[in-house]
Amino acid sequence: MTEEGVIMKINEFLSKEPVALQEKDTLYRAAQVFLEHGIDGAPVVNGSREIVGILTKTHLYRAIVNNIPLGDAVSSLMKKTVKTILYDRPVEEAWQMAWDCNVSRLPVVDYSNRLVAMMTRMDMAHAFESLYQELDAIINYSYDGILVVDEEGQTVKFNSAFHHLLAGEAESQRGEAPFDGLLYQSGLKMPITGLSRQAARDNRPVTTVHCLKTGREVVITANPIYSRKTGKISRVVVNCRDISSLTDLKRQLQASQELTEVYHSELEKLKSRDRGHTFVCGSQS
Repeated sequence: MTEEGVIMKINEFLSKEPVALQEKDTLYRAAQVFLEHGIDGAPVVNGSREIVGILTKTHLYRAIVNNIPLGDAVSSLMKKTVKTILYDRPVEEAWQMAWDCNVSRLPVVDYSNRLVAMMTRMDMAHAFESLYQELDAIINYSYDGILVVDEEGQTVKFNSAFHHLLAGEAESQRGEAPFDGLLYQSGLKMPITGLSRQAARDNRPVTTVHCLKTGREVVITANPIYSRKTGKISRVVVNCRDISSLTDLKRQLQASQELTEVYHSELEKLKSRDRGHTFVCGSQS
């Protein structure tokens, strides 16, 4: 399994009206806009809001150093080759493009190349933070215990269900014990470590059934997560499901079936015995 899953699109969180310059705006006007909005650059658009270039503070610095009149149009100095990204692309793609192109902002466009937003690295960071919080909530709402470990077997993250499972297994605990302490006390540390290593070695999910100290049974499944960039293991996700109630129900059902078989056998014996007796009815004279 690779590091894929929940995808956040750019248009899911960008709502701010982008600041843009017109082709005929002067360099002096551009400086005013930068100061007014506290930005380092802005896209340049034509009358149809199509992007035709981008202007940054660096361009203004060059204009001052080279004695270029600030009354000149921004179109005379702007960069005409602009990296843009479509509004419905994943945030991760925008981050990768910004990193590869060494830019701090990306114009977001529609399919007609019209400007709809500006995306900065800070916007991307906020998007990832929002995504992390959403995933965190999803994981914590899971009934199953979820544990994430790194390639060394060290705990990266766990949900409340997993912590509750461990806390229920720890005997004579006073206060809130550290997670790793609970992991050892529950007897799950060794099987989870072994299962995680096997999953990483075999490059496939591995499942086992483990009996805890209190007699409860749990199904443990370890799934290796591989990085798309390096191809090496980056995480192992361990899912732990308590099947004690299911096992108890199975035992009760089995006991009920056995009891039914006993009743059936006794009933057949009674029927057989009754068939062996002859009842004669007569009249007295």
